[in-house]
Amino acid sequence: MLNGGIPTVNRNPDEADNDCGTHDGPVPVARAATSGRVLVKTMTPLPRFFRYWGKTHGDDYHLLPYHALDVAAVGCEYLKHHPRLRRFLARALSVPEDHVAQWVSFFIALHDVGKFSESFQSQQLTLFQQLQSRQ
Repeated sequence: MLNGGIPTVNRNPDEADNDCGTHDGPVPVARAATSGRVLVKTMTPLPRFFRYWGKTHGDDYHLLPYHALDVAAVGCEYLKHHPRLRRFLARALSVPEDHVAQWVSFFIALHDVGKFSESFQSQQLTLFQQLQSRQ
């Protein structure tokens, strides 16, 4: 389904509660930009943090904000299926067990914050210049 030009999927309200946060209504579908192609056109400029790559493979790349969200989602799903680890972390961090997945996902999303540095981004200089519109 398209919602204002952004591909979305509808969340089934009968699904089990999401420990990683809830969202009512359509959920945007995250897609990686690859080979410099723009997948979604918007009327307003994208925030500057969308001008950084998070993963590359050949000419393909995955934008850093999407990479951070992807790894956070994987971490959350992992904890949902490993209650023993979730209980251990809850005790170790002195937080309620039902908050562990959210906290851990938040910190997992931050694990690559250093990739926003120009020194890291310059490892793929042509891509970095393209994303920063410096070419």
